[in-house]
Order: sequence, then structure tokens, then C-alpha cells
Amino acid sequence: MTTWIDLNTVDEGRRYIVAALLFTFGVCGIAADLFAIRCILKHHYCKNCFGRLQLLHSTVEAVILSGFLFWAVPITLT
Repeated sequence: MTTWIDLNTVDEGRRYIVAALLFTFGVCGIAADLFAIRCILKHHYCKNCFGRLQLLHSTVEAVILSGFLFWAVPITLT
């Protein structure tokens, strides 16, 4: 039993809706990560090991989301 959906059989309207949702979630996630990075760097109480772990986590998540944004959205539209 497979749950794979062939995107060639999906009509164009649904494809644009899926691409818009992917784009929206990607942009919101990147904005939230950049806000978290800014807060971590700005506040003095995050200048410890836990703050560095949070900074690393937010940075990697922003990189993954930007790769997702610039790869998954165009692939969905083609």
C-alpha cells in the first residue's frame, strides 16, 4: 500500500495551492528563526552554553528551511 501522489495527475489549481502553502510555511519559519537568532544575540542572559545551543539550532533550522523553500516550492510548480 502506497500513499505516493503523482503530481502529474493533480490539477494546476491544487498544485498552486500546495506551492503557496509551502512558501508561506517556509517564509514564516525563516522569519521566526531569524527573530530567535536576533533575540539570542541581543540579550545578555543568552550568552551561555544553552544560548549557544539555541543559536546553533535556530541557524541550522533556518538553513534547512531556506533550502526547502528554494527547492521544494519550484519543484512543486514544475
